[in-house]
Amino acid sequence: MMTQNKKDTQDKTYLEHIDPTKNISKFWEITVAEKKFSVYFGRIGTKGFVKEKEFSSYEAAVKGAEKMIASKIKKGYRKR
Repeated sequence: MMTQNKKDTQDKTYLEHIDPTKNISKFWEITVAEKKFSVYFGRIGTKGFVKEKEFSSYEAAVKGAEKMIASKIKKGYRKR
């Protein structure tokens, strides 16, 4: 599910959740590099926020990221 950027060996996934009837317009992006992932999120058109989480290995970071991606997709987020 993650897309690998071969230039700098980072895995990155970008999702959006847009529902005009509920005034929802959000973005969510996760990047896995080395033993951590960074999540960049917020309302579309704003600066957004960043949160990071460190893991014991790259594989554990990817597994954690994939779990978060599945959760976001379940909540209505879609790839742009």
